[in-house]
Amino acid sequence: MEKVILPGNANYLGIDGCNFIQLSDIFHWDDLRHLKVCRIQSCDEMEWIGKDGEIVLPSLQKLCLYELHSFKGLCKENVHEETLKNLRKLCIVKCQKLKYLIPIDFLENNLKNLEEISIEDCYEMENIISGDASAAITILPNLKKLKLWNLPKLTSICPGKLACDSLREIQIIDCPKVTKLAFSINNVSPDGLRIIGSEEWWETSEWEDPQLKELLQPCFESDELYIFSDMFREHVSWSDLLKEKMVNINSL
Repeated sequence: MEKVILPGNANYLGIDGCNFIQLSDIFHWDDLRHLKVCRIQSCDEMEWIGKDGEIVLPSLQKLCLYELHSFKGLCKENVHEETLKNLRKLCIVKCQKLKYLIPIDFLENNLKNLEEISIEDCYEMENIISGDASAAITILPNLKKLKLWNLPKLTSICPGKLACDSLREIQIIDCPKVTKLAFSINNVSPDGLRIIGSEEWWETSEWEDPQLKELLQPCFESDELYIFSDMFREHVSWSDLLKEKMVNINSL
């Protein structure tokens, strides 16, 4: 397949309806080194962002993946330490074959700057973070928002305990199997944290530390009045990006 050459000043890339398995099939990695935002949608053959020691999108801050029906995960094996090292926001929607999103070693070595994880309508998703079940603790030092919507097979967020002292918002909506929560958020003030979900989910949720659930009770908000306002904010945020220098590639 012939490679696509991007303009040198491209910071924002949108890919829609193209046939490739990974980004290096259609781009030279050097052309993508300065990208800040990447949106990939309706690319039915895409399986990975990158693989096998490639330096993948080291400057990228926001990655949005929509309706990738063959998508298996971010990177396949031997992830380079520079890969996605500046990623702040990760958004995954309607990737129906995706079972595990982030290997635990990739998370700890590369994604330390991650501030927001948003995953919606991925019906086969079983775990957000995959790895050794004996892992004692997983640290996401800068994570501020975790949004999980409509993931019917999701059973856990990570093996062991998730430490995220910067956390400000947790949304768990229509994830019926996520009832046991192993968060370590010792330095978070209840005044600065929001937890959004259904009343039934909150009542049946089991926190590793029962005292923590009692402490966080004032942080809980029912999802009934929240969903539409959150969708509106996401739409406004993405519309603002379209005003920037975005390259759109369609139907390769």
